[in-house]
Amino acid sequence: MRLIEVGDEVVVSYELRRPDGSGGRNTEILTFDRDDRIVRTEVYFGWNVGGA
Repeated sequence: MRLIEVGDEVVVSYELRRPDGSGGRNTEILTFDRDDRIVRTEVYFGWNVGGA
């Protein structure tokens, strides 16, 4: 849904679909070092989206 790069961070928001048909949205903030390795991850579990 969303991919934003700011300095050494990337913000990713996405929708997911569960086996029962329900879904949700999450956002992650990934921080990278100078060698492009992930050094920190923040995960924000979002809200339910439609479905069963």
